[in-house]
Amino acid sequence: MKRLTIVAAALALAGCTTSAEQIDKQIAGQQPPSAALRQKIVEAARTELKDPYSVRDATISSYIPAPGKPNTGFVCVRYNAKNGFGGYTGLSTVGTNVINGELRGLFQNPYQCTLASLHWYPLPEAKQLQNL
Repeated sequence: MKRLTIVAAALALAGCTTSAEQIDKQIAGQQPPSAALRQKIVEAARTELKDPYSVRDATISSYIPAPGKPNTGFVCVRYNAKNGFGGYTGLSTVGTNVINGELRGLFQNPYQCTLASLHWYPLPEAKQLQNL
């Protein structure tokens, strides 16, 4: 029984190493977000946020390409905006899949956005939201 436990623990640790290596490989391939991707994020904010006029402190992460899947990746956005009650909520983080240049899904606080090696950039395009 003791041997079985040791083998199971070793397999579990091996799986963690593989996942960590895959994540490191993906992050190593990160690229600055394109102008088109930045614009797609601003367009999505217009429809997804309660008060898009109020967006401030917006930043966007690098584009993280998906391994083995061309034209597929992930990007994160941090922003502060007013909620439905008119108060600022503090920084929120969302992530989205990018497939063939289109945003697919919206994820609150995904783990990819917490990685220390992920690069972040200002998103001055968010000021366009004030001119709706």
